[in-house]
Formats: sequence, C-alpha cells, structure tokens
Amino acid sequence: MTTPEALIQRVRLEMADLKRPFYEVVTSSGVSRLDLQAENLESVFLYPKDSPGDLIDPETYSADNAAGRIFFENPPAHGTMLVAEGESSHLFSDEEFEVFVDSAFAKHTNSRNPSMSYANLPPVEEHLVAILAKIEALWVLLTSAAYDINIHAPEGMFVPRAQRYQQLRELLQMTEAQYKELSNALGVGLYTVEMFNLRRVSRLTGRYVPIYLDREIDDTRPAQRVFPEISPMGGEVPETTGVSHTLQLYQGRSFEKVLELFEDDTEHTLTVDDEFEVSVFRTKFASHRGREVIPQFELEKTSTTVILRMSAEDTARLAATGSYVWTVIWRRDDAEITRLEGTLLVEEGYPLKSPHIKIT
Repeated sequence: MTTPEALIQRVRLEMADLKRPFYEVVTSSGVSRLDLQAENLESVFLYPKDSPGDLIDPETYSADNAAGRIFFENPPAHGTMLVAEGESSHLFSDEEFEVFVDSAFAKHTNSRNPSMSYANLPPVEEHLVAILAKIEALWVLLTSAAYDINIHAPEGMFVPRAQRYQQLRELLQMTEAQYKELSNALGVGLYTVEMFNLRRVSRLTGRYVPIYLDREIDDTRPAQRVFPEISPMGGEVPETTGVSHTLQLYQGRSFEKVLELFEDDTEHTLTVDDEFEVSVFRTKFASHRGREVIPQFELEKTSTTVILRMSAEDTARLAATGSYVWTVIWRRDDAEITRLEGTLLVEEGYPLKSPHIKIT
C-alpha cells in the first residue's frame, strides 16, 4: 500500500530534488519584504540572532514559498539580525509535486478494471507512477528553458543558455523511453498491450452480433455473454430523462440491487411520503416463449438508497432474451423528482453444482 506522500518522495529521488535544511542569517532593511537565498520553502522559522529561543510569531508574517520571500506586517527595525531556518528544495515544492503525482496516477491507471486507488496500487507499479510524474515535471522545466536564448556579446563572449534546453530534452526522451519499456514489459500503464475481439454487425438488423466468453472444450455450462462498451462512433448520444443503469440477473437466482440516490454526507433523505413506481416491461424485440406475465421488482427504500429485489421463482419466469426494460419513477408531492431506468439483461442460470466434481 502506498500514499501520495510516499510517491512524492520517490519522485523527488528520481528528480534529484530532495529537501535539504537551510540556515541563513539576514539583516532586516526596515521594509516589509525580506529576501532569502533558499527557494521552494517547505518550512521556515524566524528568530533574532541574539536570542534563538524567541521565535517570531508566524501570524505576524507570510511567506512566498516559491520565491523564498518573507513579508512582515510590522517589519523589524533596520539592522536587526535575523536567522531563517527550515527546509527547501531546488526545483519544485511538495504542492507542485502533488499535482504531478495525481496527474501521473490518473493516466497510469486509466481504464483499469477494477478501478485503482493509492491504497491498492501494486508495489511494482509505484516506480512507473514516479517515472510518469517525473516526465510531467520535466515538461515544465523544458517549457521554462525554452525561453532561454544564447548570448553573443560584442567582445566575443558567448553564453550557450540554450544548452540547458537541449539537455532537458535529451533527459525527457530517455525518461519517456524508460517508462515505455517498463510499461510494455509489465503490461500496465499507458503503453500496455491490449487484445480485443472485433465485433460484427448483422446485415439484417444493423445490430452487433453478441459475443461470449471463451470456454474450455469440456465446459458444459451455458455460455456467458459479454457486454462491451459501445462506441458512439463520433456521434452524440441523446441524453435520457433519468439515470440509466444496466441490470443483469440469472434465471432461477434471486436478485438484489442497491441504487444509491444520495451521498451520505448530504442533507437529502427519503421521507415516508415519497412514492416510487416500479415497472418491468418487454420490448417489441423480445421473445415471449409462452411467458405472458412479467414479474415485477419488489422495492425497499432506506434514507439514501432504493433496493430492488426479485425472488428466484420470479427470475425463472423471465425469458433469457436481454430485451427487458425497467423504470423507477420517484415522486414527491405529486411531482416527479427523478427517473431511474435502464435495460434488464436476463441470462440463463448456471448450475449450482458441477457435474464433473464428485463429493465423497
């Protein structure tokens, strides 16, 4: 298990930008601004040189951490010797590294199923996230160095300021190649190799032909259908009037689904006067197979959720066609608040016991 703070320290190590303590004696000029030599201050303490135990109240001054400047409300007298102590870094502060780490983590774990968090990130991928955050930081330094130009003096002096840009670009290219190589080797991240099945569209109906999970040759269980995400093909999908959910159940198995209506920390709660209308109906493309009566969901509501249930006897009465639609209309004071709707996918139930296993 890792944390953002641990990743920031790893990125600092990759960037060779570790925090270092500083000790600086400065003389007050009597103005409200005090310039320090250190930059990217992480912590700073001020006290008079003659009395180290008397720290200056932090409420009486503010610090520009990036520039290394102190601004006093009531500046010390002219000529007062002050000591500034703390930690600083050369390139970036912890807040800036936090932006790089969050961006790198989101890119590295994009489209990961199940979704990843800092808590369940595998240890082997911590180095990859750190390298990707290093790439983010190098791009910032490269942009800053792009404004530096070479200096040619009339006396013949030449200052190659653009050399910093060239060195940063070479370092960035090597770092990107390192991340790509490790990503391909481990099969994770932005350059992971993924394999998909091409989907065929039926010429008769213009719809996708269903695909199923691969099985062993002696696996006699019913085929399990796969429902990949459908691409909008560059078009715009019309918005529905409510919140759309796709529910999946199996014939002969009891079903229960909890729909979260609110976050727990909100002030909205369900009341006893709220009314819900639940309906399950068959589309015109469904196969009846002699099933004329469609069982309905049993609804239970709590303070923040709605629970849909259907018994095993009722699910056995549904046809495995995947052509059912369900809706839940929530009303309060005869006014429709929201509509929950979606597709109900019915699959053939798997046998509870495998015929290939003999229990003795």
